[in-house]
Amino acid sequence: MNTHTAPYLGLRPYEENDWPLFFGRDEDIAAIAAHVVTVPLTILYGPSGVGKSSLLRAGVHRRVVADDRFVWVYFRAWQSADPLGALKQEIAHRVERITVSVDKRLDELLSDIETQLPLSVAVVLDQFEDWLREYPNRDERMGNQCESELARVVNRPDLRSSVIIALRDDRLAEMDRFDPRIPGLFDHTVRLRNLSRRSAEDAIRKPVKRYNRDHEPVKIDDELIHEVLGGESEIEPVILQVIMTRVWNAELAQGSRRLRAETVHSIGGRDSIIEEHVRDVMSELSAIELDRCIPLLGRLVPPSETRLALRSHDLVQYCMEADSGTTEADVHNLLRRLERLAILRRHSPPESYEVFHDSLCKPLAKWRDKRRTVQNLEEEHKDAEAEVVQRKDLEINGVAVKYQEEIDQIRKDLDVALARADATTADALAEIAASDVSHDPILSGLLALHAVSLSRTSQATLALFLVAVALGEQHVVGQKPEGNNKMEWKIEENALKIWRQARLRGDETDQTYELWRELTVGDHVLGAMFGASGHRIAVAFQGGSIRVFDIEKVRQISEIQGTVAQIGLFALSDSALERRVRLAIARRMKIHSEVQVGYESSTPEFYEGTGAESDVEAGDL
Repeated sequence: MNTHTAPYLGLRPYEENDWPLFFGRDEDIAAIAAHVVTVPLTILYGPSGVGKSSLLRAGVHRRVVADDRFVWVYFRAWQSADPLGALKQEIAHRVERITVSVDKRLDELLSDIETQLPLSVAVVLDQFEDWLREYPNRDERMGNQCESELARVVNRPDLRSSVIIALRDDRLAEMDRFDPRIPGLFDHTVRLRNLSRRSAEDAIRKPVKRYNRDHEPVKIDDELIHEVLGGESEIEPVILQVIMTRVWNAELAQGSRRLRAETVHSIGGRDSIIEEHVRDVMSELSAIELDRCIPLLGRLVPPSETRLALRSHDLVQYCMEADSGTTEADVHNLLRRLERLAILRRHSPPESYEVFHDSLCKPLAKWRDKRRTVQNLEEEHKDAEAEVVQRKDLEINGVAVKYQEEIDQIRKDLDVALARADATTADALAEIAASDVSHDPILSGLLALHAVSLSRTSQATLALFLVAVALGEQHVVGQKPEGNNKMEWKIEENALKIWRQARLRGDETDQTYELWRELTVGDHVLGAMFGASGHRIAVAFQGGSIRVFDIEKVRQISEIQGTVAQIGLFALSDSALERRVRLAIARRMKIHSEVQVGYESSTPEFYEGTGAESDVEAGDL
């Protein structure tokens, strides 16, 4: 019973079990089978894709094994480390019922088989162009040994065994290397051509006829034959198989049991059938698998568009070099996937791969180049998108920089505002600290320290210096006071620290400190009051005088006479220092009725004895 589910195999070459569906090669089968019986060497050659392997395995094999005098040995593992040894192992495997030594020469091994069975061996060396390409370049010694032993088999007259060498016609001339070893090398050759119209019609009709024996019958329209064959005198078997396989699948998908000419048109026409087949098969791969196919097919299908058999190890290395993100497992998975899709064929040992059929090389090369173009366009598109994103980022960054500048300015303005607020607070604390140094110098010192910690304004610094000088009247400044008064020590030390820092910076603070030391020597400081503008300060002394100093010019500008009881200067808010001092004295003496009169008429008396009355303006303080 025919176990095949379809009468056509597509791109898959025919194997030994496919003989019931193999038609159209009767004359070629007969010629080669006759050579096997009569001559020691037959060379079968033909163009790529003509069907040499299918002819040998599904046609000649059936005819030869029908003759009980021969053992069939099919070999094409030329990528193995030791192809001659692998061939001997395959021969020994085919004659398991006897024991033979694979360590002997090839002719001796065959002689032992003929003696013990007695049977002859038909040794089929398929795809021999791979051996011609590999040797002797890969291993000269092994190449010479293989040529020598093969020549012994052909030249030994007592052997009944026969050798069939099959190769592409474009490599036939390379067989000349055997000419010195094998006389009459090309005496028995068979050239395999494409199918003639008659043979092609047999290859279309007879497989369906054979299929109909075991399945629901399928009919073939005569117009289909003409449409498939066209006006050509011959057709490539692989083209025929792919067209008929696609027509068959299309008809059955529609529930039809009739193969029609119009179906050929609907699936793209005869000329584009292989390319469409390749596109359809490759479309089953993922995008990342398609990209990995580019370097892979670049090796397996060189610019000459002829297939090469390469070891999987080399293919893995090449693909990993082409894409650093590709792993060894990724390549092996892809190779097996392409094998299942009948794009690649695997051989072993060692494991190697090649394009499934020669007729696929050109479509695959075209697909590869197109995919590479698409890949380049995608990369250019990605680069363009990246450039657009970059430009947008630059624009966004520009806007962000602009806003950041505004934010920074706001922060600066806020810092300035906070600094001003701190300065205002520091000045207020300094004014309170300086108001009554004699009454509570420690409290005044703490307030001055806090003012300085907020902002080192001139008022805060002067207030701290004033407290330090007042404390220093009782001992040498900078020395630890008697009684272990740690707070006094802290106040003085901080004042000296600020003064030293000012001296290192070269600013005017050290001059202010020196001024205070000079003006306060010999008289005890009771307190001080800052002018509203911060440019002047009035200092009350125990002797009854109030001296007004210009802070910026570092000089005394006036002196007011009074008593200790009259120096109650602070907690007043008038902007003119003279008025504030006068009001404070008047308030302390409780002569409120004279405040307005005194302010209006007695200003010259207020500055008596100084000679600097004209230097003081109400708005200056």
